[in-house]
Amino acid sequence: MKEFNNTDILIFGGGILGCYLGAKLQESGYKTLIVEKNSGEIHESPRTVTLNNFSKNLLIDFDSTIFNLVEKHSVQQMKVFDFEGTGKILFDCIDANLKQLNYVVSHADLLSSLRKKANDLILFENSIQKLNEKNDAIEVQLSSDELIRAKLIISCESNNLKLLEFSGLNLRKRKYEQTALVGLVESSCPQADQTAHQIFSDFGILALMPFRKSQNRNKFICSMVWSIPNNLIKDFATGEEFVDKFLPAMEEKLSFDIKLLSKSGLQSYSLYAHHAQNYFDHSTLLIGDAAHAIHPLAGQGINLGFADIDSLLYQLINKDDFIDASKLKILMKNFSRERHLQNEIMLQSMNAFVSIFESKNLYTKFLRNFGLKQVNKKKFLKNFFVEQASGPNNFLNKLFR
Repeated sequence: MKEFNNTDILIFGGGILGCYLGAKLQESGYKTLIVEKNSGEIHESPRTVTLNNFSKNLLIDFDSTIFNLVEKHSVQQMKVFDFEGTGKILFDCIDANLKQLNYVVSHADLLSSLRKKANDLILFENSIQKLNEKNDAIEVQLSSDELIRAKLIISCESNNLKLLEFSGLNLRKRKYEQTALVGLVESSCPQADQTAHQIFSDFGILALMPFRKSQNRNKFICSMVWSIPNNLIKDFATGEEFVDKFLPAMEEKLSFDIKLLSKSGLQSYSLYAHHAQNYFDHSTLLIGDAAHAIHPLAGQGINLGFADIDSLLYQLINKDDFIDASKLKILMKNFSRERHLQNEIMLQSMNAFVSIFESKNLYTKFLRNFGLKQVNKKKFLKNFFVEQASGPNNFLNKLFR
């Protein structure tokens, strides 16, 4: 009979979060393996990730070479508009006493950097065949027939149905009835190298984030995420047709030119939210996309994942507690309580925000426009929103720790 490969922790998902977590755990003295369903090849794409200051600092503390990758494309201002009215909000890093609001990084570049740190831990092109809980450990048979025994399984990947079924952990789901179009555009905005723009309209939520310099003088490349109602985009054969139809209206509202870069290739995906009712059971832990998914309008998805990992590493600081199965369960329950509350607050906030801007009610539209103007006048309110988006809540962290 084939022998088991014994490890402390087995991670499913070799993306950005899985690689960072695996490398950090290995660095902390935990024997770790990562299972990734895809090959190790990383393809170029228009996809970017937006890192807040907390996530950026975690990455640079882990690997100083990531500094040059992250610092190239930063956001100093964010302008938020209501398309149908005159309401707007300007968020500025100077007002919030920050160097930058956030940082925009190529998904492929960041993944490549982290894969270099974790590559020796990754079993590529593998998935779960069988799972069995035995003597405070999980025995896993992979699609390659490799057998692994681990004390703790961590899932970083969404929709790992076999792990969810095995653990009994349930997800609460919400469909936004929206499709996201992701691509790169060229902007003529004079501040496009440091200013993000977001417009809420009846034909979707358009977000433009500064990404890199253009070869064309006085132009800048921005990352575009356009969240579009399904009942609107279904009438168009391609995403490009939709952009051609509605982008001119956005240009008029913003008062600068925006050109879709055909070479970037548009990507599209359905938008939904989910949140696990609990993050831990049967020696299985959910973090990142496995535990929660959020609307991309705030760019907080990956940042919630990094905050999950920071909290988890705090709980696992003493390896003697990890060895004791009863103590390990307590630590994982502590982690679940701490992060579940903070993630739920962010998730419900985004759901409320989306619902307000989806409304076609004239009174709601009036109050929405009025509210944007009032918030823009209140520096302390704007700084509060910036603080919430900059990282975990320190008060809640102390409460649970």
